[in-house]
Amino acid sequence: MSTEYKTQQPMSAPAPAYGYPPVHQGPPSHAPPQNRRDQDAINTYQQEIKENELNIQDVAWFICCGPLALICCLPKYNKTQDAKMKLSIELAKPL
Repeated sequence: MSTEYKTQQPMSAPAPAYGYPPVHQGPPSHAPPQNRRDQDAINTYQQEIKENELNIQDVAWFICCGPLALICCLPKYNKTQDAKMKLSIELAKPL
């Protein structure tokens, strides 16, 4: 008794993906270059920094409530630091 196994031949082309749009290669032609400064983003970050600066009211809360005032001060501080970091990244880009 001889047992013969059928071997599959490799497919020469991948099967078409029905229901999916064709995949385009390369970057889209309408996208702006990502390595340029965005003035709107710079203005937004500067406004965020100005809005979230710690002021005398935050210091008064810290003096009155002690460490519990960190609940109010810490999120503002984190937003300010995040905006400063994003602003420095944006300003490092060429004009």
